[in-house]
Amino acid sequence: MALLSLVRDRLPEVLRAIAPLVGLGIVLQMTIVHAPAALFVQVMVGSILFVLLLGWLLQ
Repeated sequence: MALLSLVRDRLPEVLRAIAPLVGLGIVLQMTIVHAPAALFVQVMVGSILFVLLLGWLLQ
């Protein structure tokens, strides 16, 4: 239960921190990159999971 409460406490802070990066990735995808949608979603989800894992490991 301690891990779940830690995730609940830290998640809003992490989401606020990575939101500009995700937004920039979306803007670049729509304007310049034009990668296939499946690849774009994989990269975005992987990036978010990496940041969450890194935040958890560095706590």
